[in-house]
Amino acid sequence: MDITKLMAQAAIQECDVTLADGTVAKFPFKRVGSFEWTRFQAGVASGDPGLMAQAIIRLIACSLCEADGKQSLTIEQVGTLDQGVVDSMYQGAMQVNRPSGRGKASEPGAKNGSGES
Repeated sequence: MDITKLMAQAAIQECDVTLADGTVAKFPFKRVGSFEWTRFQAGVASGDPGLMAQAIIRLIACSLCEADGKQSLTIEQVGTLDQGVVDSMYQGAMQVNRPSGRGKASEPGAKNGSGES
């Protein structure tokens, strides 16, 4: 069995991110593994605003990367960014990480048709 076919895709996708000054720039994002994705889902589904915020910040930090795939910002650094930038980066992280067949990323805590947050 070729185990590489079971791993998270290493392909990096560039996504538009709106910066604090309103300009738009492309940033590279990569797909996270199942552990980080499940951790994100559990945090968002918890209903606890603190855990939800931590889950979103962590997903961004784990997904946002350099062109070579290395992590570009720490969780602490993402936590200090402008909220509008974080919202835009969250959309990029969700675009890359959402399992296929799922729609657009919803606002944190919003229920979608599948009953997931």
